[in-house]
Amino acid sequence: MSSRSKKSKSTARSDKKPDESNLTQVTDAQPMTEPPKEGEKPPEGEQKAPSEKKPKSRKKKLTAKERKRLKLEQLERERQQQLAEKANREAEERRKREREMALAGQQRLQNEETQLKEFREARILNNATIRADAAKQTDWETYLQCDHSTNPLDKADVNSFITLWREAEDTNMPVLFEHIATVVKLINQLTNLRYTAEVAAINEDVTRFSEHINDIRSIISQKIELLTQHHLMFSDKYTGAKSEVLLNAESSGYQYGLWVNLAKNPRIKDVEFNGVSVEISKPVAMASLAIRIKITPSVTEYPKYSLLSPLMSCEFFQLPSPPKRVTTYVLRQSSARSLIPISYPLKSNNSPQPPLVFKMKIDTSRLPENTDSVTVVKIDDIENTQNLISDVKLDLETSTVTFSCKTTGIFALAVPKYNQFPFSFWEVNSPVADTVELFVRTNITELAITIDKNGLCSSDSPVQFSGISAAAALDILRDHGFNLNAPVDISEINDQRVHGKPPALEEVFSQGIADTATGFRIRASCKNSQVSRGEHEDPRIIILAREIVNFGEPITEDEAVEEEEEEEQKDPEIKVGENSAPQNISSPPQQQQPNAETASQSTKKQEKQTRWRCIQGTEKIIFESRNTENEEQTDIEMLPNTAFHQHVMPMLMDIASEDVKTRVLKASGFIAETLKYLLSKLRLFSTTI
Repeated sequence: MSSRSKKSKSTARSDKKPDESNLTQVTDAQPMTEPPKEGEKPPEGEQKAPSEKKPKSRKKKLTAKERKRLKLEQLERERQQQLAEKANREAEERRKREREMALAGQQRLQNEETQLKEFREARILNNATIRADAAKQTDWETYLQCDHSTNPLDKADVNSFITLWREAEDTNMPVLFEHIATVVKLINQLTNLRYTAEVAAINEDVTRFSEHINDIRSIISQKIELLTQHHLMFSDKYTGAKSEVLLNAESSGYQYGLWVNLAKNPRIKDVEFNGVSVEISKPVAMASLAIRIKITPSVTEYPKYSLLSPLMSCEFFQLPSPPKRVTTYVLRQSSARSLIPISYPLKSNNSPQPPLVFKMKIDTSRLPENTDSVTVVKIDDIENTQNLISDVKLDLETSTVTFSCKTTGIFALAVPKYNQFPFSFWEVNSPVADTVELFVRTNITELAITIDKNGLCSSDSPVQFSGISAAAALDILRDHGFNLNAPVDISEINDQRVHGKPPALEEVFSQGIADTATGFRIRASCKNSQVSRGEHEDPRIIILAREIVNFGEPITEDEAVEEEEEEEQKDPEIKVGENSAPQNISSPPQQQQPNAETASQSTKKQEKQTRWRCIQGTEKIIFESRNTENEEQTDIEMLPNTAFHQHVMPMLMDIASEDVKTRVLKASGFIAETLKYLLSKLRLFSTTI
């Protein structure tokens, strides 16, 4: 075979199967790839065909106007960036300042709380020291007088007296009522001590004196029961000319009368006792019974009515078996039971029995000017009084009251208990130094109670009294038909205009007003009863306060505030802020020597501070708001640039001048104590519309 044929065969074999080793040895060989899809980036290292390359565009030259525009835009971007950075810095500084102010405010409130607590504790301690010294002086004077009567301040002495008198047998009527006169003096002493302890909020003493008084009165009642039982057992020894027994005794507000029907005379129409007469029916005149009339002081409060007279009780008792005479002996049947009462109408008689008719002497000085609401109530069945009692007639000329009742019981002259409510206006004022006056306009009348530096109360109208404690003053007013003690449940006043406040909130404002009463006139706001009526609103109290620069300002509730508001808008005051230093309220402020300019500014500021200011608050925050007394809407927002407080006293001290601050801090603690008691009893914030 020739070389040409071998060459052609090798060429044919190479056409059929290419040599892979030869392909790998080619330097420029590239693997086969698919073209990229639309929108995808071509693989790295892959170059576009020369036909796909775009020719480079020639850069357009900017005009001067465009260059200026771009420069301005760049400057604006830089300015905006600087403003944003500045705003961030200011916001951070503001947050930091707010945190510092919050901490300072918390510290200020804590300082106020501590100082106020120390101030009140010091005042209470001072009052207690003065009372203790007065008690020692009284004991010394009693010792010098060689007075061996029971010492009401000595618990053991009073208990010994009660025990001995309870065991003593007093069946002699004159002797018993002599003892009652002595005992009533002790009751009066204990009552005065209880009044003092009640005003001072010394609950332990109030309980102790009340228990002593109740024990002694209970013994008096027991003694009268035993005396009645003795008289019925030995009624034959007390028979009069007409074969009847009629006994009377009276001492220190206690009165006893007993009629024993031994004659059974059908012609008897009425029975006369001292100050009381009872018109009886024929069945009573023929019955074997005794009638007892007992008059005792009214010592407790009753629902719905305030009493204007002592309690008069009329009771029927069954007579014991008559004694039997055997030669020189008299046999009496001893009753194992005590007195046996008989109800009226008499069950032993089926004939019609008319009502009993009573005629009772009354003290007309205790009646109000308008007697339309005066009536007689049955104390032991107040709910059915109107059904049982009828024909009530007052005779002021003879000082008597006549009424009919279908049954026996306990009776008294009375007026509706809450007829003085709601109040329409009140004000606390200091007319002269070391004196505070509480003025109240009730639903019927006006009255003013003056408190002196010893905490004693006086009044000229509608009831006159002088130099007594606040608790005694309220009792005297109540006994004359002017009940000022507000109910625990305000709904008992039965007036939709009255909106009660929480007791804790009333406590905050009552205490604060009592603390500062010598330096401010504080009065009711017509907005107070209009706020916080919604279910989801925080209860709040609104009052008006005005600094007392000159004593003797008149009390009127219609003083205009528009001019003051306009003046305040024109020349707003700069007040204490959150971050200001706290005012020490436990000691008088330091006096500085003012120059002419500061004196002028002080006078101007003092004139501004005599404006009526609106103070309002909840249980946790007290603040000053805009005075909207003569506007329809009520502003409940805090005035700008002012500080809030947790108590009324620091709030008012913030707006007080230095002289007023000193006067408040040096005021008698007895004034604050008495005023606080009166405010808590009257509940002015809940009972004024």
